[in-house]
Amino acid sequence: MTEAKFSYEFSSEELKSLAHFLRTRQESLPRELFAFFRAVQDELYGRLSIDEVEKFCKNEIC
Repeated sequence: MTEAKFSYEFSSEELKSLAHFLRTRQESLPRELFAFFRAVQDELYGRLSIDEVEKFCKNEIC
C-alpha cells in the first residue's frame, strides 16, 4: 500500500469543528480513520489551554 502525503494548516475554529464532527461520528468511523481522529484531537488540545479544553469537552461531551 502506498502512503499519501497531505498537508493543510487548520485554523483553530476549523479544528474545533472537525474534532466535533469526528467525535459525533466516532462509532461509525472506519478504523482506518481513527488515527486521523486522534491526531485532530491531539492537535486541538495542544492549541488550547486546560480551561479551554475543559470547556470544549463540556460543550462537546468528550
